[in-house]
Amino acid sequence: IAVRSPSPLAARSPSVTPSVDNIRHAIDMLEGRLVPDTITYNTLVEICSKSALHGSADMRDGLEVLDLMRSQGMRPDIFTFGSLMSLCAVLARDGLASLEDGFRILRLMDDNETPPDVRIFNSLITVCARAASHGGSSLSDGEALLRMMRERGLRADVYSYNGLLDLCVRDQRLSGRRLGAARKLVERMDGEGVGRDAATANLMMQCARADGEEEEAWAMFEALGVRGRDRRSYTIM
Repeated sequence: IAVRSPSPLAARSPSVTPSVDNIRHAIDMLEGRLVPDTITYNTLVEICSKSALHGSADMRDGLEVLDLMRSQGMRPDIFTFGSLMSLCAVLARDGLASLEDGFRILRLMDDNETPPDVRIFNSLITVCARAASHGGSSLSDGEALLRMMRERGLRADVYSYNGLLDLCVRDQRLSGRRLGAARKLVERMDGEGVGRDAATANLMMQCARADGEEEEAWAMFEALGVRGRDRRSYTIM
């Protein structure tokens, strides 16, 4: 079921969300016609991630595909674990995965001798931010992830910091202090030479509004100018 190859799942009705049972059936259909490779299994983990958006997959499903991959003598790669972390982030949105689930994927990567890259950590920061909506993490956890990145020789980018700003918005423990925390993060961004983008400004406005700083939020909105605003900017205000 390689990305560029016709998939047995493609013939299914679009209204039917693929599940791990469907995946197993698809593999059975391939027997004798195509030998599954790493791309095949990576695609299957991606299917789990997309299925999770519709509530028909969870972390066990993604890990089951990983086990199936290993049982066939396939070695997971950075894309396998990236898809697993994406699945974790999707599930964390609804409180169905925790920050610990994300750390479990990191440990699996270490066991597999696959060093995580910035994208893996950015996805983990997303997990952390979404877990904060359900009281499962805090800004201090996100900052610990940033330190962990540095310890592994990785440089945070705008997506890393935007993930932390999103954490500020979601962390209930920061009530009344979100904007102050966000400003400190943006100062660090500037100090490290990490350029801001529209999402950075939007998240700052969200922090201001969450703190009840309406005038400050409007000032940020006006400072963006027409060219600097996107659809999200108008939705926030």
